[in-house]
Amino acid sequence: MYRSFDPAALGITGRQSEIIELALTFGFRGLVVDFPELLKRAEERGVEQATRFISSAQLQIGGFRLPDTWREDEATFKSSLGGIAANANVAAAAGVSICQATVLPGTDFYPYHENFEIHRQRLGEIAEVLAPHNVRLALDFLVAPQHRQGHEFQFIADADAMVLLLKSIGSPHVGLALDSWNWHFGGGTVELLESLGANQVFTFSIADAPAEATLAGLTEEQRVLPAEEGVVEIVPLLEKLRDAEFTGPVTLSPHVKCLSEMNRDEIVKECRTSLDALWESAGLSKSSKMAAANA
Repeated sequence: MYRSFDPAALGITGRQSEIIELALTFGFRGLVVDFPELLKRAEERGVEQATRFISSAQLQIGGFRLPDTWREDEATFKSSLGGIAANANVAAAAGVSICQATVLPGTDFYPYHENFEIHRQRLGEIAEVLAPHNVRLALDFLVAPQHRQGHEFQFIADADAMVLLLKSIGSPHVGLALDSWNWHFGGGTVELLESLGANQVFTFSIADAPAEATLAGLTEEQRVLPAEEGVVEIVPLLEKLRDAEFTGPVTLSPHVKCLSEMNRDEIVKECRTSLDALWESAGLSKSSKMAAANA
């Protein structure tokens, strides 16, 4: 696994050269880029030109988001598959191997069981479109009640249901975009992760929560940087991924509100310090040093 820098998740903006410099200055090995912007540049100049600065910095480009058209009516979904394949083709040429999608916890159109079957079929079909490009589909879910409010039908908002969906799709090309915050408050455990299979975890994003946070009143603003006495058990998840020889990106994804008092250099430095502390606690620093010594 490797530390990846996601500027958008941290509320950081800037020219590509500035973002790359931040990633390199603070020792990140991966970078989540603005993929629509990358697509535009690739169309105008070619993939090699569009990614040359990132490639020369030897940064692994993070995944891209699945267009929202996959959730619409059947005709729109079918017509979107060609565009998804085209995006995957550019992604593969740029060295991107993950496409991420969010399973929403509420809808105004389909009751639970019908929606489950639609997700199972469509996400499996999308995975078949992505697979020839060596791109895998990583799914996450949202647990905060605010995401379900105002919708007629409820859907997946906990870890058990998410794992059931992944097992029902039954494809090695579809896995979990593990998020420590949603996993914790969604009732996820290390044992449940084991039942899925740690090789079905494709990405790992990290956020903690304040001591007073409860599921009933949970809001996205309660995503905070990991703390020594944190609510969310992050280290056991890292240890499980370490034991499974997870090779994917690890990012921090607190709410930008908790970073509002810092400038962008301070934010990136604090994030790197937090990741280093987690690495040390999970025995990853030692593993990295041993791997380097044996190389």
